[in-house]
Amino acid sequence: MFEIPNMSLDTARDELGADFARRIDVDFKHSKCIWCKAGGTKTKKNNHSLMDCPTTKPAENDQTSLSNEIFNAGEEYARVLQHPGLPAVNVGTAGRPTWFAPEHLRILPHRIYAKIIPDFVANDFHRNACREPREIRSRIEQEGLRHIPITTTGQLENCHPISLDSRMLQIPFVHLNPATIMYSSTTVTKTVNENTGRWDLKETQFFRGNAKSLEWLLITGQGVDRNGESVRALTRNFDRKVRETGVSRTSERADEVLSLSDDTESTLKMMLESHLGKNREDVPDIVVLFLKTKDQHLYSSFKFLTDTFFILQSICVTEDKMRPKNLNWSNDSAPGQYMANVAMKANLKMAGINHSAQGVEEQLKNTIVIGADVTHPGSGALQGTPSIAAIVSSLEANGGRFRGNMRLQSAKQEIIPCLGDMLIEGLSEWCQLHRRFPENVLYYRDGVSDAQYDEVITKELSTTKNAFIGVAKQFKKHVPEFKTTAVIVTKRHNTRFFPRQKDDEMRGNGNCKPGLLVESPITSPYYTDFYLQSHKAIKGTARSSHYFVLHNEMGIEISHLEDLTHNLCHTYVRATTGVSYASPAYYADRLVERGRCYLREWFNPSNTKRNAYETYRQQVEADVEARRNRPQRTGNHKKTPAEIQEDKADGEQVLQQMRDYIWPVVETRWNTPIHNLANSGFRPNSKAKYDHLKGTMYWM
Repeated sequence: MFEIPNMSLDTARDELGADFARRIDVDFKHSKCIWCKAGGTKTKKNNHSLMDCPTTKPAENDQTSLSNEIFNAGEEYARVLQHPGLPAVNVGTAGRPTWFAPEHLRILPHRIYAKIIPDFVANDFHRNACREPREIRSRIEQEGLRHIPITTTGQLENCHPISLDSRMLQIPFVHLNPATIMYSSTTVTKTVNENTGRWDLKETQFFRGNAKSLEWLLITGQGVDRNGESVRALTRNFDRKVRETGVSRTSERADEVLSLSDDTESTLKMMLESHLGKNREDVPDIVVLFLKTKDQHLYSSFKFLTDTFFILQSICVTEDKMRPKNLNWSNDSAPGQYMANVAMKANLKMAGINHSAQGVEEQLKNTIVIGADVTHPGSGALQGTPSIAAIVSSLEANGGRFRGNMRLQSAKQEIIPCLGDMLIEGLSEWCQLHRRFPENVLYYRDGVSDAQYDEVITKELSTTKNAFIGVAKQFKKHVPEFKTTAVIVTKRHNTRFFPRQKDDEMRGNGNCKPGLLVESPITSPYYTDFYLQSHKAIKGTARSSHYFVLHNEMGIEISHLEDLTHNLCHTYVRATTGVSYASPAYYADRLVERGRCYLREWFNPSNTKRNAYETYRQQVEADVEARRNRPQRTGNHKKTPAEIQEDKADGEQVLQQMRDYIWPVVETRWNTPIHNLANSGFRPNSKAKYDHLKGTMYWM
């Protein structure tokens, strides 16, 4: 949580400089402000928008410009402005604006800032958050407790049922053994290093590589010389790592290297259309985009086009990540680890499996594992933008291959009512591979509050039956009986664990060692839940995941579920380390992030798009207010309960109209693959290509 400081808009002008108007209109919109009147009195106001100061009649004997006088609700402002050139702030509504000079408004302190934090603030924010466990513990015990009233309240100290202690609660824990990692179809194993929490890929081939050969196309971004040393180093190292890790026997880059002249989606699209039009029979297995540095806008456009429009597997690589420290591009050992990670991605695109954990295959026998998550539009998104729901489902019992599916749903709706329909494709492929139906469904659900637990059972888990019915009809079989177990995964909680002894610490950062398992006494006395830390935190204090067993028809023993979850954290396909929560839920989280890439211009709109949208929204507000035909209010009018209800109804009507306005446009972009399969002139066998892409972990 980030709070807005106690700051005048005049101070904000000095801090933001030329960016003042845009930042106040976007960052501080709807913030509560105090109007500092003459004489020291204050009135709370709500900032709605910024506009140029309205032209007003100058006061008598006033020699300043016309914009130096602003009228508020028909009354003279009666002050000469120190900064007359700034836009005025509207603290009324679009229909009935009320204008104030920014220098006479002060932002109320301790208001939650819900928008994206500026980079210069985020860097300091992260530095403060990433303090080592020893320092965090000391601050809590030595500084924090002094500010909590109950620690000094004698009444509670004399209350026998309640005892107060300035020391942290000491609790029992269990340490799960590190997972044994399997490569090369179980013939090669790796052990997790207890000091680092990692393992390496040195002289190791992936669990399974499915490609005999790999052909790839390279596109360079602005600032990358397509004939330069970095391109030659990338080509050399990519081909070498693909062969060494067993992704394919051979790897060859297309002779032609495409080069982007700008970072727009239209340029990238035209370039790929032209290349694929000329090479219809020589379509690359993977397209690699080589950028100078990270570019989220271009990355999002690239993934949208390759995933949905051209139906191509894709990888994005940045020069700054693989650059040797001494800038000696001939030193192939420098980018070794980075290119090993790229090889992991390449293997997934080719429907391979990177690794597994010993024991997982036996634990998941006859079981399909599902992960689900939903991402919602933030406060910076356009009003009416829908949420994105995603599920992933396992295809094999080794936990190394999943299939994903995404759907749009109403904004801010967390429950996934169509989960059963989304599962049909994954369940169908599972049945085709195994020639039978699974007996069990293990469901890891991310991001649900405890108030929605019942809905997960009644509105999500219950719909899995629909998937079995649909697949049974597809194969002309009877609908089988199956058992379900649902586990809620939560990382956003305030529970932290600190090592009690030196032997319990992770070397380097002082966190608890990976494998920390807490089953009591801070867990629920009525339900089955546990805390599990399977990862080594890179920075700061490690946050264990909280697992809540919501439903357990499978009758799986809690100790077996804990071991399985710990092992699944080590099967995460893009890391040589345990991750912080169960991989199926993690994959679903990554998939909804890919969905956000497709709709980036609505989730993170440009100023041009936002301004056009705001203009339309203001017109909708004005039309709604005009239809209400409410009598003119005076400046000191206090709303009646009936008027408050009317305003609420008007707001809901505006929101619904904005949803109706946005949804068709978003849906058109979202359904690009469906349109493309019917109208694809440059991709032979488009349907087969699309089905193949959907059967891989293309989003990882």
